Amino acid sequence: MILISKAILMLHEIYGVNDFMCDQIDYFEKMGFYVYCPNFLARAPFSYQEAEQAYAYYYSLNQADMRKRVADLIEELTMLHEFVYVIGYSVGGTLAWLCSEEESCDGVIACYGSRIRDHLKITPTCKTLLLFSQESAFSVEPLVLDLNKKQHVTTRLFEAEHGFLDSYSSNYNEDVAREAQREIDCFIRNT
Repeated sequence: MILISKAILMLHEIYGVNDFMCDQIDYFEKMGFYVYCPNFLARAPFSYQEAEQAYAYYYSLNQADMRKRVADLIEELTMLHEFVYVIGYSVGGTLAWLCSEEESCDGVIACYGSRIRDHLKITPTCKTLLLFSQESAFSVEPLVLDLNKKQHVTTRLFEAEHGFLDSYSSNYNEDVAREAQREIDCFIRNT
């Protein structure tokens, strides 16, 4: 039985379900969404000072299993909700991008998923919004140009650093975060 409702499957960054993720959950719940945010770490979140440990821990997990788990969750949520969106941040953004090929997904939003550059063969079947930040490890502009050629894909490159949406991060940029959040809200309204 499908409910007349909308759901968001939120995919966290390497730190886990931290205060930023909880803030995002609250934000979208206040907009009327049912929000699901699985804890892929199966543990308490890492602090920002534990970035190296968080990175190592996250990548010690089976990435294929995570992708399958997200695909299964999308399928389950489509049985409960009329609309299902996936939103991911950083590594969660890359995971969201990988799931943009799922037929039953209504929209994907990937925020600064820098590893999307390793998965350019993905062909989204749903509308997909990719929000990029400036990256020191690679030039983002050519990536954005390539991705803009794909059907269903809209990209935005912000003059901000990785993590600019996260008000707890040292890379937080309030003006850019506000602009990006408007972009996300507009995308969801128009999808």
